[in-house]
Amino acid sequence: MLIPKRGTMTARLFARASDGPNRKLYFGIIIPLEPFQFEGELQETSVRLDFIDFKVSDWHELEQKPFRFPVNPETGYIDGSVFICGVHAPADATHIRFGKLNGSILPMVIELQFDFTYEGPSKLGKPSMKWTVDLEIVPEELDAVCVQYSRHRKRISRKQDKG
Repeated sequence: MLIPKRGTMTARLFARASDGPNRKLYFGIIIPLEPFQFEGELQETSVRLDFIDFKVSDWHELEQKPFRFPVNPETGYIDGSVFICGVHAPADATHIRFGKLNGSILPMVIELQFDFTYEGPSKLGKPSMKWTVDLEIVPEELDAVCVQYSRHRKRISRKQDKG
């Protein structure tokens, strides 16, 4: 029922409340799903994963590396969900392993735990999935965000050295 299609990955600088005044490099992944019927209605949705902190300073460091994450609400979890039947069901990504970059495609294997009992539709339960997904990226956009992050870190470092 939940069959992934080609996804996308982006990056941005952002300061969450837990980050203090410093902005961090966060990634986002969207994995569209093949449309499916559930309770007589066509579901067209995607898994959205936000605020992913891979603890890297450049997206090139992701290639051919594994990453593990705790489930929500443990510190370091990925903010993930899938919108289905009018509600957001939690989607905890616990493991991501990237493959070798091929042009603008970055393959990954991802392990997800869904909780459709949280707000519904509870009939779907709490399935775990392991998917192989190709992520479309725009290398120039990721490069630009990583350069911006590097400059931000240098400014913060200079302020701390003066301070």
